[in-house]
Amino acid sequence: MRHRARYRPFAAAGALALIAACATNPATGKRQIMLVGEAQEIAMGQEADQEVASSLGLYPDDALQAYVAGLGKTLAASGERPSLPWTFRVVDDPAVNAFALPGGFIYVTRGIMTHLNSEAELASVVGHEISSGRSSRASGIWPRPACSSCSSSSAATTSSRPTTSACAT
Repeated sequence: MRHRARYRPFAAAGALALIAACATNPATGKRQIMLVGEAQEIAMGQEADQEVASSLGLYPDDALQAYVAGLGKTLAASGERPSLPWTFRVVDDPAVNAFALPGGFIYVTRGIMTHLNSEAELASVVGHEISSGRSSRASGIWPRPACSSCSSSSAATTSSRPTTSACAT
């Protein structure tokens, strides 16, 4: 019994820290634990972006890169996180895929580009990844809702995929 009493201040401090870390996810509107701030999220994305660029390589077509970036920035500007420094890239990978990294880094592969027949189809792929990126702090590699004070019911969210695995959402 004395041991439990000794740890109560630590438990209380931990609970207060979790409550203090609760914030509203701009994508879902739900309160949840956010242990990673936006600046750290962006820094993590920048680091991972360098790894993606070196491992997969960027598709060597400046006009295509500019087109995808322009379309993506237009779409992201009307989302829940328009101030995020969004980055859109085409990677030189034959796989049919697209993925998002923390901090607003969005990728489409040259493989998926060969299957798209219109700007609308590309916009739907990029828009899906923007939604993954904007809610990534709540899912995937980011902390999930873990306390009743943050979220009374945990809804499934789109997860960020920092790999080239197929998107299951």
